[in-house]
Amino acid sequence: MSKILIAGGTGFFGINLANHFHQNKIKFIATFYSTKPNNFLKKYYQKFNLENYSDCLVATKNKDTVIICAKKKYVGIKAIKKKTFNSTDFDIRSNLFEACYVNKVKKVIWLSSATVYQPHNKKISEQKLDLNIQPYKAQIVCGLGYRYLEQLANYYKEIKKMNITIVRTSLFYGPFDNFTKNVSHVVPGLIVKALESKNNINIWGNGKITRDIVYIEDLVKFITFVAFTKKRFLKPINFSFGKSITIENLAKTILKVLNKENIKIKFTNKSLSSSKNVLLDNKLSNKIFKIKKTSYLIGIKKTIDWYKKNIF
Repeated sequence: MSKILIAGGTGFFGINLANHFHQNKIKFIATFYSTKPNNFLKKYYQKFNLENYSDCLVATKNKDTVIICAKKKYVGIKAIKKKTFNSTDFDIRSNLFEACYVNKVKKVIWLSSATVYQPHNKKISEQKLDLNIQPYKAQIVCGLGYRYLEQLANYYKEIKKMNITIVRTSLFYGPFDNFTKNVSHVVPGLIVKALESKNNINIWGNGKITRDIVYIEDLVKFITFVAFTKKRFLKPINFSFGKSITIENLAKTILKVLNKENIKIKFTNKSLSSSKNVLLDNKLSNKIFKIKKTSYLIGIKKTIDWYKKNIF
């Protein structure tokens, strides 16, 4: 029986992690519910409704490591700006934390979010999180939701002595992302628009805002390392690319890969811009696990190649 569980195996991160484990012959089980797994991976999947505590108990039984990436989908800036945080996300995480505690799971890894941080102009490190200052206004609901969940995780760590590693990630992109037009995140959304554009490309928001976006394979490799290391991490860990890029330059990079550099970029609906700057300090994760991050040019090319092969 596999001792590793990927809770939320059909989401963007979950399916990439499952594929990585499959390619590297790492034994695991992944959960799915409403979204069916890809055919080449379905032998690893078992159906559970993680909104139900009883299902979480069964899913985590006899597991040594549980990687929690299950959540309801929040897609695009319009979704991020919703006024409510889906209560299902709280239910899933709290169910899994408690089930892991009851079943004495040795290691829990949970993906948190860079949205927990307050506004900042420079790289922000893990210890610089100030709970007395609200997150960015544009993503305040999401940020406060993740802050609450981190406190819940800390309760299990400090009071119930569980081994929980919290990884705060920036936005990530790559194969298996959601490329649905008008609701996808920034990278897949720009790729779809660029592929469909002949003369102009209209982009929501302000092109001068910056993002620290990491290629999915880099994050997968880091989480795999955390899953197998004997080290115990008491504090949250940032993981991102570590260098920012403007939305305008991101769009130009995509057009360059597509050999469409003659296309004119126009920015519209500037009210839909999210937080102005997001840049994480990666010193801790770089010290823990040395990896050469995938450049924007290479990562975007790999993402476009996958999209053309599988969807376009």
